[in-house]
Amino acid sequence: MENLGPQEQVAHDFLNANEKSKSPQWTDVKQLADKYDYFLLDCDGVVWSGSDQVDSAFEVVNSLESQGKHVYFISNNARKTASDAAEKMTKMGLKDPKLDHIYGSSSILAKTIRVKYPEITKVFGIGMKSMRTELENVGIEVIGCDEHLFDPSAPIRNH
Repeated sequence: MENLGPQEQVAHDFLNANEKSKSPQWTDVKQLADKYDYFLLDCDGVVWSGSDQVDSAFEVVNSLESQGKHVYFISNNARKTASDAAEKMTKMGLKDPKLDHIYGSSSILAKTIRVKYPEITKVFGIGMKSMRTELENVGIEVIGCDEHLFDPSAPIRNH
C-alpha cells in the first residue's frame, strides 16, 4: 500500500475492512459513531475507486445512517452531478443516497454563486456539461458548458 498522510490513513482505517474477514472494523466505526453525528467522506479513492466501492464503504455508511448519523459526500470530479453520483452509489449498495448530501465541485460552484451572488442570473461557462446542469438546477441560465465548445485541436490565438 502507498504511504498515506494522516487524514488519508484515518479515512482508510475507518472505511476499510479487516483483510481476513472483509467486514468493517465495527469497533472503530462504533467508537466514531458514538463520538460524532456528522461525517464528511470524499468519494474518489475513499468511498469508491472507478466503478468499484472501496471495501465495504457503503455498508459502513448504511450503518451510520441507520443510527441517525448524517453522512455527506464530497468530490472534486467536475464531470458528475449529484444525481450521477447518487446513481453510482445506489449501484454500489448505498440504500438511499440523498441528493442534498452529495457535493461535487459543480454543485458547490452553483450553490455558492446562488447564495453569495444572487444577482447573477446568466453566465457564460467553459467547462463540463455537469456544470451547466448544476447551475441550471439553481436557476442560473448558462451559455456554453459544452464538453467541446471549442475544437481542442485548434491552436489558441491571442487577438
